[in-house]
Amino acid sequence: MRRWLPRFIDEAFARPSVERPPERIRSRLHARRVVLASLAHRGMSLGAPLLRRDQLLSKDVGELLPLVRWLAVIADHVDLVGHLLDAPDAVPAERSVRCARAFSAGLALLYGTDEDAQLLGAGLVPQRADKALAHLQREIEKRRYLRGNPIVGLLLNHAFQSVDARVFSLAALEAYGELPRKGAAAVVQRAAAAERLAMMAAIAGLSEWREVIDPDVVRSASLWQVKALGLPRPETARLLEQVKSPADLSRLVTLVPAVARGRVFAHTVLAAVVDGRVSAEERQFVRSLGAALALEGAHQRRIERRVVAFVRANKEELDPLRHAAGFAAASPPIAVRVARIVFENMDALWKEIRETGDLGYLLAKRAAGNRLTKEENARMRDQLIDVVKAVPSLAVFTLPGGFVLLPIVLKLLPWDLRPSAFRAPDPRFHAFARGKDDAVSAEDLQKAEDDFLEGL
Repeated sequence: MRRWLPRFIDEAFARPSVERPPERIRSRLHARRVVLASLAHRGMSLGAPLLRRDQLLSKDVGELLPLVRWLAVIADHVDLVGHLLDAPDAVPAERSVRCARAFSAGLALLYGTDEDAQLLGAGLVPQRADKALAHLQREIEKRRYLRGNPIVGLLLNHAFQSVDARVFSLAALEAYGELPRKGAAAVVQRAAAAERLAMMAAIAGLSEWREVIDPDVVRSASLWQVKALGLPRPETARLLEQVKSPADLSRLVTLVPAVARGRVFAHTVLAAVVDGRVSAEERQFVRSLGAALALEGAHQRRIERRVVAFVRANKEELDPLRHAAGFAAASPPIAVRVARIVFENMDALWKEIRETGDLGYLLAKRAAGNRLTKEENARMRDQLIDVVKAVPSLAVFTLPGGFVLLPIVLKLLPWDLRPSAFRAPDPRFHAFARGKDDAVSAEDLQKAEDDFLEGL
């Protein structure tokens, strides 16, 4: 197994961040507010980590790119904590050590045990610490929602990622310069699990409102996704219950922690608007949810405006296919069910393709191995969405986030779409680029997306 996590931590805190807080803060409560505001500014409140302009990730990260992006933004906030809480004359090298220990301890509180957190926070017994980091690496690699999910995409990926980012950052703040208390891991993990359940209930409820036909197909996709999250069995069981039978609004409200009402509402809005189409049913559900959560109308509107503005400004960051290469090997069973639906409706599907703009030409060009321009790719996707909406049995694709199922249609069309093998990453791992030549570029991301689509 490639031991990338220890290397990442060393690189992330090898030198101080270029960011500096406007003022020094001695109160951890005040520091908490500053960190939360910074997390929102960097996209973490909506589960879309935004790197600094000068922060370049290395091509060596390979399929770990979405996970490393997430960790890199968290590391920035742990570095921010160090600047907030340390004395002005603190030695930078010592601060970096404290940041690395707080980061490791926060990771252990969310994904490990008290013993791991205390061991990593103290920085003692190197062999045991190395073993603890190996365990944490396995745990976070199981959290597939941190690495992209092309099947249900934004329905859960960004919601769960935002929960973990917030809990992780605050746990690291509490661990900065102090050893975690006994029982702290259980408290942190219970808080994260409660908020994930609330997110699941709200988003599953939204999906129920849009199920037009064959709801079993939609639920099968969601059930598979939840099982693949790598969460503890009791939490997985509770999430699966919500997928199978989403709580009505009166029950849903009891699942939402009071402090998380605004966040749950924001992610429900995100699930509704991310595909660019908000149906009357979706709008009604969102309004009913806001009222049930006792959010004032003005507060609801502020959240909606903030989410819509973020989606418009960060379309590429919210594209699940752009960060989904690492998820391709999971072989989702939904493909089998969707294949049946597509083949049963092939005549209608072909009729719509022939009559929809230049979609047939674009698909043929793509199938022949020719690269489409950015504009042609966008046009092809928009027209495919219109096509599947015109075929009633394919209504599953119009669910929130359902547009990311479209590559399965591409695979099943009678053209030879030969998969392109991903290059095996270099065993030497570098999370951060040494220069622009070594950095992941927009072209690299586009190629990864193209390879992923062709490999489905």
